[in-house]
Amino acid sequence: MNRKPHLIALSIAVVVSPLSVACSATPGAETEQIASADQAITGPGPGFDVAYQTSGNRLAELGHPAVATIMPGTSPSIMPLSGGGADIAFQDVHQSYLWLSTPSQFQNTYLGMDAASSPSITAMPGGGYQMAFQANTHVLWVTGKTGTGPLNLPMMPGTSPAIAALGSTWEVAFQHSNGNLWFAGNTGTFDSGYPMAPNTSPALIALNPSYSGFEAAFRHSNGDLWIYGTESCKDTGYGMAPNTSPSIAKIPADQYGIERFRIAFHANNDYDHLWVTGESGGIVNDAFDTGYGLAPNTSPSIAVSRTTGSTWEVAFQSYGTNRLWFYGTQATGDTGNPMAPFTNPSITAL
Repeated sequence: MNRKPHLIALSIAVVVSPLSVACSATPGAETEQIASADQAITGPGPGFDVAYQTSGNRLAELGHPAVATIMPGTSPSIMPLSGGGADIAFQDVHQSYLWLSTPSQFQNTYLGMDAASSPSITAMPGGGYQMAFQANTHVLWVTGKTGTGPLNLPMMPGTSPAIAALGSTWEVAFQHSNGNLWFAGNTGTFDSGYPMAPNTSPALIALNPSYSGFEAAFRHSNGDLWIYGTESCKDTGYGMAPNTSPSIAKIPADQYGIERFRIAFHANNDYDHLWVTGESGGIVNDAFDTGYGLAPNTSPSIAVSRTTGSTWEVAFQSYGTNRLWFYGTQATGDTGNPMAPFTNPSITAL
């Protein structure tokens, strides 16, 4: 049964600057063990799930029939469920409403979205979800476990927010209508002061939740991949392709309790190659060229195993074929599944 959500007033404090944002960090070592390329694979291997838009504008999840229609040019967002399976947030094609796909049903939120934007979903502590999206009023909204309502923060049209569970609540990163990277949620509401490239969106993860840590990756207006958060704040020096956005994934804590991250991005070289950083997440000069091309104006999605940082996969739309590909430690190759132009897959660790 579909029901309209209860609208509540969400109070977000405005602060001048974020809590303990870092501008340096200790680099780490890196060793890569990439799976041998295979021209015919079925998925990223055990422990991962993927959602994407098919060439027929249908929402697809690996191993499930593509049923629901999705707005052309938009991309789904997937999150794992503790009991198995995944929830997927997407924009429906008919009325630009935000929808949720669960293992048992489709749910219409009746919340209108900016037609050129995509939602983001995160699993909340203790169960449940929270979604962030750009409304058709071009204002940032959230809906889910902690309530539904506008944050009264204007977004750049055509861009999409990123949400991550942080502590008992959440954090959202987004491109404000002033063009800068902004944050809202657990750490308050603030302007980072860093300008983002047009037609791009940030990626966000929570880090070391005991002190409300977070890290965002984004394409700066200078064209480079930048990172911003409690772990590091810097220009990585790696150039990104225009109209593309990075993806970031947390690595499980090491023996010292330190959590790091990896980033996947569409480089600005002549071959539109997929690049991936090492465990330092671009804090040091450890990114590498995978040698595989991405379709123009598309972005990759990366996920790291929830149990070991040495197992990870990247999903992307391939150059030339516009099919769903994977690159990583378990599977590298072509699934043969055609994707809609200018859309991105979403991968999660289960």
